[in-house]
Amino acid sequence: DGIDRFYSNPTSQGLFMLLASGTEEKRNLLVGAGAAKDKLDPADEFKLMFERLPPDERDSILGEMGYVQRPTAPSDPDLPITSVFDLESVFSDPAPVSYLIEPEIPEKAVVYLAGVPESGKTTLAYAWGRDLVAKGHAVLLLDRDRNPRSVIRDLLHRLGVKADPLFSVWDSQQKSQPPQPDSPAVIDWVRWILEDTGKPPLVIVDSAISFLLPGEDENSSRDIRALFNRCRAVTDAGGSVLLLHHPGKGGDLRGSSDFAAAADQGFIVTNSPEGTHRLSRLTLKVHKTRYALNEDLVYNYDGGKMVRAERACGETAGADGSGTPNHDTTGKMTELLRCNPGIGSNQFESIAHKGGVPHNQARKFLKAG
Repeated sequence: DGIDRFYSNPTSQGLFMLLASGTEEKRNLLVGAGAAKDKLDPADEFKLMFERLPPDERDSILGEMGYVQRPTAPSDPDLPITSVFDLESVFSDPAPVSYLIEPEIPEKAVVYLAGVPESGKTTLAYAWGRDLVAKGHAVLLLDRDRNPRSVIRDLLHRLGVKADPLFSVWDSQQKSQPPQPDSPAVIDWVRWILEDTGKPPLVIVDSAISFLLPGEDENSSRDIRALFNRCRAVTDAGGSVLLLHHPGKGGDLRGSSDFAAAADQGFIVTNSPEGTHRLSRLTLKVHKTRYALNEDLVYNYDGGKMVRAERACGETAGADGSGTPNHDTTGKMTELLRCNPGIGSNQFESIAHKGGVPHNQARKFLKAG
């Protein structure tokens, strides 16, 4: 039947074994009951040896001898892991990655948008919120960046966002300042939304550094990890988090390098043409991903719309808001070469980018000949 464990009985001499068959039957091996022995019986020696071993080593030795039945993964995922063999539960649910917005915001993920002022990251975040609400998801905006309420209201109006119980704004002009992502108020809201709608919500944090606690430093990896741990409380409850952030002087992320390391996915946002104080074409350069996303994304802003270029219903919007046929990307770049004989690679990438082709695709096209 296989032996589960050995044990002693104070009222009877000998070594007892509990079977692993699940029955209550117990057997014992009596060695010279009541008789004195000058030399220990092998079974007693075995018992004494096991008493000297730590409990975890006992199970290991019995397992190598074939006397212990290996445990299976617990049927209840909420049960604690008690054995390395329980880890097979990792593969028990082969469900693919689910997204709130594919491929930008996976479910139960922490994602960041980083960009200079007027790059369009806030407008894009609000537009994503608008689109999610239209699909029945709830959105909570936590704004500690002290944006004037009139600016928030104007931006929402331009994007066509109307008063909706699924879109909540907690700004710095409320009776209490926006709470941390892991506050009971936010976590209870996430759980209530999941129970009420059956759809995971999105929490927008604007901006990341304004949610650092007193004494925390954006250049400290420990403090940045603490911030992300507070965001992870939302993902543990079933929601996703979108962090708005700023780049540093060198174009990389501001603060500790752990900001990118701790996130699930992140983008650097630029507006083209830059410096015009007017949103036109937003490029999302993939800065960090755990989901094998390897192509930059392009959004076109036109009359309150924020539409990803490759999904613009039969058209690709130009930088001036006009629409052009959405041809195959390769055919578009081939035609671009025909019309510009002798063009340099940098010029080609720039012109292709203005036509809606990400820089990396234009670069790969040239390298492929």
